[in-house]
Amino acid sequence: MSKILLLLIVALLLQTSISAEVKFAGQNENQQERTIQSLLLGINSDNFGLKSSCTYMLGELKISHAVIPLMKLLKDNNNAELKIAAALALYKIGDERGIYAIKKSIQFEKDERVRKICDLFYRSFIGKKFLKTEVLSVK
Repeated sequence: MSKILLLLIVALLLQTSISAEVKFAGQNENQQERTIQSLLLGINSDNFGLKSSCTYMLGELKISHAVIPLMKLLKDNNNAELKIAAALALYKIGDERGIYAIKKSIQFEKDERVRKICDLFYRSFIGKKFLKTEVLSVK
């Protein structure tokens, strides 16, 4: 039962990215850069709420500049929720470096819940990549 609930939560989180991208696209280039810098500063905050919100939004907006800081958050942070938020953000960004970090977390992460969720994200990424190549090869 808990696996089904977890999958539903992950699916709902993945669906919200479209609205965030549309809002971000409405900003001019200068506003976008300030937004990115604010979010990057926020993930280094001592405030848990700010840190987790900024982590989430970096993934929603698919900010590739955030891959390295998010990888560091996934690897070095002690909070499982923040690690999961970082893994989700990396998954949404889809950069190969971030996906590799998620893959390594499956192997080396101490927290079992973080390992399982990273495994879900990694499998989903590989599945999507496989589907794309299959669709392209069929055409």
